[in-house]
Amino acid sequence: MIVQLLETIHQVTLSMEMAIKEGNITEFDRFINSRQELMDQVDEYRLSNPNHQYSPEERKILEKILRIDQNLTPTIEEQLNETYSVLNLIRKSKQVSKYRPYMKQLNGAFIDRKK
Repeated sequence: MIVQLLETIHQVTLSMEMAIKEGNITEFDRFINSRQELMDQVDEYRLSNPNHQYSPEERKILEKILRIDQNLTPTIEEQLNETYSVLNLIRKSKQVSKYRPYMKQLNGAFIDRKK
């Protein structure tokens, strides 16, 4: 049972890797949610069988998953930093645009308005 779950997690992790390489964030997010559900099932199994020890075959699968995750981490962090940069630029441009309506300029000359 657990071997099948781990194999499925491995396949989903490979799909996550392909999605992130293709830049398909929507698919990547879908795979993350799917993988989390499978991991929850593994956790439930482990809770119901507290004396379960991973077999050598299960350990190999877990090591493959770990290697893929370690390879994906830098790419994901890079894309996350790019997203934060874009969000900061958007926030700054919104702050600047708040002040623009208050400026009164005509043809590069400042006109002081007194009443």
